[in-house]
Amino acid sequence: MLKNGKFTILFISWMVFVTILSLSPLSGLGNVTRTINIPHIDKFVHFTFYFVATILGSFFLREFKKNKIDIISASNKMFFFSVCYGMIIEVFQYCFTANRHGDFFDFIANSIGALFGWLVIKYLISNQVAQK
Repeated sequence: MLKNGKFTILFISWMVFVTILSLSPLSGLGNVTRTINIPHIDKFVHFTFYFVATILGSFFLREFKKNKIDIISASNKMFFFSVCYGMIIEVFQYCFTANRHGDFFDFIANSIGALFGWLVIKYLISNQVAQK
């Protein structure tokens, strides 16, 4: 069961992780962010969240559909999902959290991460599948 559902477990776990980190207060990380002084590191984190989500989600969708969907179609759907999800998370941060705020540039970083995840699937993984 685990072998057949590994991408389902990974994708759902990743999205729960992203959602919790995106909507939870980060009051305990104040000292860490002062110690690690890298400008705009949060944008890299947003990029990474949605880059990984798009890749894992593409394999999840393919696994969920029992390989009846090709990886490119799955990645197209996951790109759209990731961009929409990133937008929803930013709106939720703006509307429903006390010490977090929605940021248009976070949404852009989310979307660029999803785009790069889509590009990885489209160019790297689809080329490997075609060569087999």
